[in-house]
Amino acid sequence: MIQSKMIEKMEDLFCSLNHKLPVLMISCDKDLKNNQRLLCSLCMENLESKTQIMSFKKTLENIEQNQQSKKESVENVLMINIKQLEQLQKTLHQLKSNVVQQLDYMIGNANEWIKQIWICGQSNVTYSLFDEIEKLITQTKLDQFNQQSIIDQINQISQSQNQKFITLFIINIQMPCNLII
Repeated sequence: MIQSKMIEKMEDLFCSLNHKLPVLMISCDKDLKNNQRLLCSLCMENLESKTQIMSFKKTLENIEQNQQSKKESVENVLMINIKQLEQLQKTLHQLKSNVVQQLDYMIGNANEWIKQIWICGQSNVTYSLFDEIEKLITQTKLDQFNQQSIIDQINQISQSQNQKFITLFIINIQMPCNLII
């Protein structure tokens, strides 16, 4: 299965002054960017502005919950397509006894197709913590799972792979079978 993956590493998240202390809060100041919003205990003591702040831990939990939900939705869409591809593989294995060498090559292409769909799914659940914080602060709608977008991406991959499959079938299966008949 695919995994939600944050681009930034937790151990690399420090306040903009690099105090090397754990981040506790996030400034909601819209003029700040990325780690400028991250506040450690020392930053909190010296905080002069009356900018609203929010808990880093709660914000992270909120983002992780949203990303988990998105990941599950992406996996559901992927599984529909992968089940269809697995059915295709089963059919190809039944034909394998007639033209073993050619079908092995086609099955390898089906595996690449599945891999491309997984890669497509993974790219849909990779996110930036800073971008998500920015959206939270600016009240921008958090990325909701756009099922049509991933279906379109999968269809684009499938169109390309379908053309390869049709060509390989005609060259490696249909033509040799016609010669046998």
